[in-house]
Amino acid sequence: MSAVLDYPALTSLTVAPDADNFYVVDATGPADKRATVRDAYLACLGAPVVTDATTARVLSNTDHGKFLRFTAGQAVAVSVPATLRSDFVCRVIQDGAGKVTLTGTGGATVRSKGNQQATGGQYHVLDLQCVATNEFRLWGDTVSA
Repeated sequence: MSAVLDYPALTSLTVAPDADNFYVVDATGPADKRATVRDAYLACLGAPVVTDATTARVLSNTDHGKFLRFTAGQAVAVSVPATLRSDFVCRVIQDGAGKVTLTGTGGATVRSKGNQQATGGQYHVLDLQCVATNEFRLWGDTVSA
């Protein structure tokens, strides 16, 4: 998959995956606008925002490629099941006061730096990506659950 995007100050911007499944951003225009970024980041740019005011959610394949905005005032538990697609990616936003914690279920494993699997506070953002069957990576503004 590739796309051509309109970006100010550039003649053109082309996004396409390389052999390692990193999306390469090739820009025609100022050299400082060129970059390589993870596909999870690009998949979430411009993604639909799903607002959830509940305190528990089980991710599903319909959440793939979306921003999940949690607005609850209490702690939110997000389950990451083993049934998610192999290229699953989403962004988690804590917009309410409740810390959002992600946990693998049914054989799914969520790994993160220092095993930190929760948002650090209101307005903090996490990215979740499936990297292999039932194997997920979580990064962003993480803290211990």
